[in-house]
Amino acid sequence: MPEWITFATTVTLLVTFLGALYKFAYWKGEVDSDRKSFKTFMAEVRGKLDKILLRLPPAPVALNSPLGLTDLGKEIADDLNASEWASKLAPSLRGEVKDMLPWEVDDFCDRFVESSLSDRMKKKVAASAYQYGLDRPSVRMVLRVVLREELLKPTAAS
Repeated sequence: MPEWITFATTVTLLVTFLGALYKFAYWKGEVDSDRKSFKTFMAEVRGKLDKILLRLPPAPVALNSPLGLTDLGKEIADDLNASEWASKLAPSLRGEVKDMLPWEVDDFCDRFVESSLSDRMKKKVAASAYQYGLDRPSVRMVLRVVLREELLKPTAAS
């Protein structure tokens, strides 16, 4: 094979290789630049998310199953005398929930607290919501949990 063909082939391969190497280096630089920008962006989002989360009110009820009161919820329940309220109310409601499953009792308590609170208890709920910086549904949820626990307690008749 003539020498000039071998030389031309080698030069072509070398130029192609160097071109590919340059393109790879350029691409890697772009990727590194994008990663750096992305890390900066994520740090900024994380900082703003922390500020947003700090604005959220504390939760009086732990939203796992079954619902339970947090320390704040127990404090609210004490302020509302919720245990006394539920124990006075429970005898009149036991007949309605006697054949219900626990989750049905929870649904019943939710509906009851949403629609059947006395005016006195509604005022106490509003005052407690104001005092703790919560919305009224969060405070009513505390009553729901306390009433549910009272209705699910075994009684001497059962």
